[in-house]
Amino acid sequence: MCGGPNRAAGARPAPVSLSDHDGRAWPESFIWPEDVEGLAVLRSAVDLAASANGATVVKVDATADTARLLAELPGCEPVVVFTASLLSYFTSEARTAFAGQLELLAARRPVAWVFADGPGLLATTDLNVSALAGPLAQRNSMYAIGVSLRHRPDRHHDQLLAASGWLNGNLYRER
Repeated sequence: MCGGPNRAAGARPAPVSLSDHDGRAWPESFIWPEDVEGLAVLRSAVDLAASANGATVVKVDATADTARLLAELPGCEPVVVFTASLLSYFTSEARTAFAGQLELLAARRPVAWVFADGPGLLATTDLNVSALAGPLAQRNSMYAIGVSLRHRPDRHHDQLLAASGWLNGNLYRER
C-alpha cells in the first residue's frame, strides 16, 4: 500500500544555491524594479525554500536523467512532473528524448506530466491531443496548459486544459 506524498525534488541543468548571496540574488533579476510587492513575495518564497527540509535540487540533463532521478523516489505513488517553458530549450530530438524519459518512468509507476508550453512545441512530442494536430500546432506565441497521465509506456491519457496568449499579455488584460 502506498502512503501520501513523501518527497519533493527539483532538477535543473545549473542549480542555484539559496544558501549564498549570489544564489538568492539571481531570481531577483527577473522581477521588474517597480514590482515591490512581487519582490517581497519572491524573497519570502526564497526564505521558505531555503529553510525547508527535504526539497532537493539536483543537476541533471532532463533528456537523459529524468527517469533515473524520479525512479529513485521512494514509494509507489504517482510522480508529478511539472514543466513550464522547458520544451523551448530543446531541439526536436531532445523533446522526443524527454518524452521517452517519462515513458521509461511510466513502466515503473504512474506519471502525471503537467505542462505549460508553446502548442507548436508540444505538437512535436508524443502527446495525443487532437487540437495539437490543427492550426494550434503552428502557434508558439501562446501557452498551452495541460496534463499527460501515463500509466504504462504504451498507454497515456492527454488533456489540453487551456490555451492562452500569455506571452503577449492577454492573460492579464482586463476585459
